[in-house]
Amino acid sequence: METKQQSKWYNSSTTVDILLFLLPPLGFYGLYKTKTIKSNTSKILYGVIAFVSMLTLLISL
Repeated sequence: METKQQSKWYNSSTTVDILLFLLPPLGFYGLYKTKTIKSNTSKILYGVIAFVSMLTLLISL
């Protein structure tokens, strides 16, 4: 019996990157759950970059 394992959306680094910029709360959740970005330091760095980018975008409007 063979089962096909589906990849979760949060294990796709491209999807998580896009969500960090478009929907930061969902992007942060994806960073927390992902297995592809292993280092906690990298997760925090990506989160800070996304947060600063979102603030810059809101201020420029």
